[in-house]
Amino acid sequence: MADENKNTDAGTDNDLDLGGEKSSGKKKLIVIIVAVFLAINAAIGAYFFLFSGSDVPEGEEVVEEVSDEELGPTFYHAFDPEMVVNLEGRPSMLQVGLQARVRGEETIEFLKHNDPMIRHQFLSLLSAQDGKQLQKRANKEKLQQALLTELRRIVTELGGPDPERSIEAIYFVSFVMQ
Repeated sequence: MADENKNTDAGTDNDLDLGGEKSSGKKKLIVIIVAVFLAINAAIGAYFFLFSGSDVPEGEEVVEEVSDEELGPTFYHAFDPEMVVNLEGRPSMLQVGLQARVRGEETIEFLKHNDPMIRHQFLSLLSAQDGKQLQKRANKEKLQQALLTELRRIVTELGGPDPERSIEAIYFVSFVMQ
């Protein structure tokens, strides 16, 4: 009977050992599945990080930061002589002096070379203004912005230096209406 107990005990031990191996096997399988799942997710994340498009919505531009040294020094270009145009209504004449704040000597040379076309476009824009409306500050600021936009458009059209970076502002240095 003692032998039978030994056999029974041995049988119980064997059953327990087998049960432990099954549990250990399940744990290994779960660890492997989790590791594979994490590896797949890491690969997908790396793919999207490396190969996805930009985060900027369509239609918007990415503005890269450029140092002052890369843009070049600041210059002011005067459109001389002052521009004189006739206006509709009263006041009926506008005399305006303009200067552009630009970056780099290349931009200055480009503006000098294309001065006749730029002046022509500016005179067309100025002569289309209403004298009464230009007596208000807000409308003068709108005109200033329209001149800047027009200058950038011309520079882009003629293949000049990047106007968004090289042409910073247009200033009225004189503004006389009669």
